[in-house]
Amino acid sequence: MAAVLRRAASTISGGRQDAVELGWDNLTFDQLAGLVAVMTARGLKPRTVNLTVAAVRGVVDVTRKQGRISRERAEEMKEALEPQPVDRSEVAGRHVEQLEVANLFEAAQDRTRRGLRDIAMLAVLFGGGLRRAEAAALMVGDYDSEKRALRVRCGKGRKSRKVFLPESAAAALDDWLTASLPRGTTEHELMP
Repeated sequence: MAAVLRRAASTISGGRQDAVELGWDNLTFDQLAGLVAVMTARGLKPRTVNLTVAAVRGVVDVTRKQGRISRERAEEMKEALEPQPVDRSEVAGRHVEQLEVANLFEAAQDRTRRGLRDIAMLAVLFGGGLRRAEAAALMVGDYDSEKRALRVRCGKGRKSRKVFLPESAAAALDDWLTASLPRGTTEHELMP
């Protein structure tokens, strides 16, 4: 969020102030509405604009709780920060072709421990359909090699789920664990 607020402060102040220097409690309705208009005019996606809107609204809430602005002033400021409609039919990401996947696996196969890790990571991502953050948060204890199952604790919406890996992905993960970790290790990150 810090980067989002830095960008917002720079846009509001014309590049003259950062998030720390900007007097958030002195901003006008026009300045805040202008922030949204400038971001939209720059062609930023609605989700990016809405992330900034949410961050600035959060600053307004904190400023009000600190007693630096009144409740009415906070509401007025937040009215200027209208979220943009998001086209939910637009799919995020893209389809990855089989040839691209094969090229990634081929590039990782250098027979080193690092190569085994990279292959295991790719196998978990593609074979298990995990998101990047989900794979990064895995711990060794989240993997049940007998069932070829991963417990994903930090999934979308902070929901956990169990993912069953195809045999090839489980084999790649087993190879990485055998080469890299002492027997019985459960508290290390799975994909350091």
